[in-house]
Amino acid sequence: MNGYCKTLSAFFGPQFDPNERMWFAIKVYRDGNPIEIGGPFETEDEAEACANAEHKRELKDNGQFGVGA
Repeated sequence: MNGYCKTLSAFFGPQFDPNERMWFAIKVYRDGNPIEIGGPFETEDEAEACANAEHKRELKDNGQFGVGA
């Protein structure tokens, strides 16, 4: 999953930092402030995989009584 998750109301995906010339996995809530959740990575695919794993973990953690309950 690369993009906006309606269930968690957040965007999960990769972001390139031109200063460090590296990729990072980020989560962005509706307020627009990015939260770094992993990195640095050398490739966009690595950052995206990290963002996907975090997205799945958060969905699992909030599944029973959290988001959407």
